[in-house]
Amino acid sequence: MTLCDIATLIDGQPIINLPPKSICLSKVDFSAEERAFYTRLEADSRSKFK
Repeated sequence: MTLCDIATLIDGQPIINLPPKSICLSKVDFSAEERAFYTRLEADSRSKFK
C-alpha cells in the first residue's frame, strides 16, 4: 500500500484537485437543553483526552 498526500504528483499533475478551504463561523443560540447536552459532551471529551 502506498501512502500519498495532497501534494503528491503523478505525471506532473496533482493526484487530486481540491477547491480552496473556506471557513464560515456562525453564532448560534442554544436552548437550555441543548446547552446542557453540549456542555456534558465537552466535559466527557476533555476527560477522555487528558
